Amino acid sequence: MAKLATRVELDGDSIPTRAAFDEFFGLVERANGGDERAAKALRAKLDIVPKVAEQLGDFAGIVRKMLVTAITGEQLAMAEAITWKVGTLRAELAQPSDGPLDRLLVERVTLCWLQVHQAEALYAQKLGELSIEWSDAYQRRIDRAQRRYLQAIRTLAQVRRLAVPTAVQINVAEKQVIAQHGGVPGSRGHT
Repeated sequence: MAKLATRVELDGDSIPTRAAFDEFFGLVERANGGDERAAKALRAKLDIVPKVAEQLGDFAGIVRKMLVTAITGEQLAMAEAITWKVGTLRAELAQPSDGPLDRLLVERVTLCWLQVHQAEALYAQKLGELSIEWSDAYQRRIDRAQRRYLQAIRTLAQVRRLAVPTAVQINVAEKQVIAQHGGVPGSRGHT
């Protein structure tokens, strides 16, 4: 696997002091260089700086950046535009009541969206020079990516449908009782 860059965006609450900042990123550099003791020391510090830990551990975000780089190469403007588009797609799919499961599935949908378009772009680039066998191989790759994309969309929709609370009105001896049943544990709407 390619070496992953360590780029973290900080705000005033992320690192309490300059000394803590220097110590933390000194550990990051040593751990990235293969120092096992630094990695263990870093693990203990991640609870202190959860925003940094979240960014460093955001593997879906790392994969997203790798896919964008694979698609765009050195075209930084295109990389920014695609990153913006993926962010917009994520925002459109997200709902305020999303739970952890919903958020994971939204991330999966956007990653699959990128993979479908990457496969199609590679095929389009090679279209005029492919043999029938290679053309079929590219088409199979597109088909597999498309299936994963549609399955991620279906799963997100299904989880959201299951998470919608249902209310049932029951009349018992002239009293109304409204019983609510929540949705999927770990998702929005669960009661």
